Amino acid sequence: MLPRRRKRTSYCAKSFRAAPRREQASTVFAALGAGDLSEVETAALLAALHARGEEPQEVAGAANAFRQAAGPSLGDLPLVDVVGTGATA
Repeated sequence: MLPRRRKRTSYCAKSFRAAPRREQASTVFAALGAGDLSEVETAALLAALHARGEEPQEVAGAANAFRQAAGPSLGDLPLVDVVGTGATA
C-alpha cells in the first residue's frame, strides 16, 4: 500500500477560505478606499471575495469602512439643482 500524500496548502489559500471578521474587512476596505492598495492587490482581493462568495460580515465591514470614509452629508443646507435635463414638469 502506498503512503498517503499530505495535502499541501499555502498560507494564501488558507486565508481565502477563512472568512475574515467584520473588523478585518473594514480595515482592508478602508485601505482600498484610501488608495493604499495597488491595482494587483485590489484585483486579488476582489477576485478572492467573488470566488469564495462574500460573507455578510465582510459586506458589513466594507459598508462601515466606506461610510466612515464618506464626507459629511449636507444635512439641512439649502440646495439648488443645477443639472436639469431641460424638461419641464
